[in-house]
Amino acid sequence: MSTPGVHKPPSNARYQSLREALRTLLHSSRTAAGAPIPRTASELTPLVEAEGFVVGPRDVEAMLRDLAESGEVIAIDENAGYRCVA
Repeated sequence: MSTPGVHKPPSNARYQSLREALRTLLHSSRTAAGAPIPRTASELTPLVEAEGFVVGPRDVEAMLRDLAESGEVIAIDENAGYRCVA
């Protein structure tokens, strides 16, 4: 039983942030041989929404650009998307 007025985070949350979720999703996007597969914001948006984030493709694209600027992921090009740093 919960106390009224006290907020508890969901117990099934896997990620603390969109940044963490995107890094993990890009890192796990690999071929059978283990090579990284580039993913676009439109491909990643439904995946992060399934994790409970309320985001749109523009939000995901902005975070991917931020991750690329910080060197955490590599931007391939506008059409190919982003991949993890191997």
